[in-house]
Amino acid sequence: MRASSVISSLTLLAATVSTAPLVRSRAAQASDPPFQVSKLVIDTVENGNTTIKFNIYDPDPLTNATATCSGSWKADSTDYPKDTYELCGNSTFAWNFDSFDSVEKFTLGLEHQFTDPSASVGDPPYDQVTNFAHAPVNTTYISCDGVGNVSCKQTKAVSAPIYATVAKR
Repeated sequence: MRASSVISSLTLLAATVSTAPLVRSRAAQASDPPFQVSKLVIDTVENGNTTIKFNIYDPDPLTNATATCSGSWKADSTDYPKDTYELCGNSTFAWNFDSFDSVEKFTLGLEHQFTDPSASVGDPPYDQVTNFAHAPVNTTYISCDGVGNVSCKQTKAVSAPIYATVAKR
């Protein structure tokens, strides 16, 4: 009984260790290049809603994908997406706010899921990849006009470095 338990544990450990280099290897590759955020617009209407819209591009040669993301929540509330990711339309991208101080200072949390066509991460079913990135946004990257009713538009490229990669089914 004890021997079979030890053998099972060692087998599980060996399987885990054998896949770890694949994830580590992919993470090193995925850390460059970062996602690119463009056409970001965030507006807030006094006593109304705050809305955001932006494009996201993943230049990774395995995917080379783009999507448009958007969201809306009651102004002056904390109902913005923060704990779960919101899907970007009908795509494999999703987003949330990693932090939100104001329409002039926030950090986007970004997620992109895709199937690795080259199987460099692993053989199916372990060829499913999810990359996670953060995009800090402040007045260095956007320009805002108005008081009460505020409209902010992107003025400079926003890069979102990938901080984690997961290969799973």
